[in-house]
Amino acid sequence: MEQRVVFFSADWARLTLVAECFMLYIHPLHWQHPYVPILSAQMLDFVMAPTIFLMGCHLNHFEEVAAETDDLILTNIDDGTVSSSCSETVDLPDVPFASAECFTKR
Repeated sequence: MEQRVVFFSADWARLTLVAECFMLYIHPLHWQHPYVPILSAQMLDFVMAPTIFLMGCHLNHFEEVAAETDDLILTNIDDGTVSSSCSETVDLPDVPFASAECFTKR
């Protein structure tokens, strides 16, 4: 899971909740990289950091963040999509059915 991941949502509470749930989901592994569940508009330059990270941004900044840099995994929580900002076409694997079903039931 060593990728540069950015979560997006129009709901700040949902953004924080999903970021925290992701941290629990990877347990017993421990995230060793920068973790910023809510990134303000003034701090959007942080997504250009040359390190692995997990950050959360408001959905209004999706296009701006996607255009800033390559090699980001962009997760839109509100519409349930995962994409890459890489200029090449990347074939992301589907979420395993059992895992997806667990989250959709809640």
